[in-house]
Amino acid sequence: MNKLYRLIRWPNVIMIGFTMFAMRYCILFPILNKLSLTPQLSHLNFMFLVLSMIAITAAGYVINDYFDTRADMINRPSKVLVGKFINRRKVIFLNWLLNTVGIVFGVWVSFAIDKPYYSVIFILSTAVLWFYSSFFKPRMLIGNMLVALLTGSVPVLVWIFDIKAIYPQKGLLSWLFNFNDYRLFYWLFIFAFFAFFISFIREIIKDSSGVDGDKELLRKTLPVVAGYKNTKILLSVLSGVVIVSLLYLLPYLQFATDTYRLSLIYVVIFVMAPLALLLYRVISATDSSDYLRLNLLTKLVMFNGVLFSLFFAYFNNITI
Repeated sequence: MNKLYRLIRWPNVIMIGFTMFAMRYCILFPILNKLSLTPQLSHLNFMFLVLSMIAITAAGYVINDYFDTRADMINRPSKVLVGKFINRRKVIFLNWLLNTVGIVFGVWVSFAIDKPYYSVIFILSTAVLWFYSSFFKPRMLIGNMLVALLTGSVPVLVWIFDIKAIYPQKGLLSWLFNFNDYRLFYWLFIFAFFAFFISFIREIIKDSSGVDGDKELLRKTLPVVAGYKNTKILLSVLSGVVIVSLLYLLPYLQFATDTYRLSLIYVVIFVMAPLALLLYRVISATDSSDYLRLNLLTKLVMFNGVLFSLFFAYFNNITI
């Protein structure tokens, strides 16, 4: 059971569910309440939506370990599970089982809100994760970008499935044609932006920690093709973009005048400070082992960023 737990990467998978709950109940609900609107999804159907994404994400980790076995035997031989402790056929079966569960739940929710074509989201997600592991991952930046896009889409997905509560008579992209409507989604898209960049940074860091195996298998990841120096430059630029963006957003963290200082302190200490530390350690990194330790730091930044949604829920008298 412990081997299966490690294969599915439950801490990472649970983070997806936590993010979705935070986005819906701490961000979207206060907005809808202010507009006197009722969410489209019932609590039960939202749970099915979360379970769908959890299952699909877990399937993605399973198939990634399946295709990464040879590289992991070089980079982290003590942590290899597929082929050593878990039969490869069972891994494929588990991947298909999780994908099936995820698609079934996703299709159920899509039909429940009279949007059957939303089912494509879940089918496409499973396909992207499969092709990422089997084809795109060894290619410079393409695989990193795909994972970052999927991670960044999680907050937006919550909004998509409740869009009817905001636009009963309009389509999905109607908000693009009304300048004032962006205010309704301001915070969800900030979280999506944040998730995309942190995930993109994390994926490049993961590639930097597995250079030996990637070189052996002739993979063309960014650190292999461009070297550590150029990889560090890109990571520094990406980290800088996030830090500068947060600095720009700091004046807009005023949920209420008397709580501005508290929200400001949280962002500076728990989000910007770890980001600054990440930037420093990226610059000072010299080999793959240094990058391996940075992986946990990116997870901490991501978790603290999502946790900030609790401020929105509690101090919901927000000025946008």
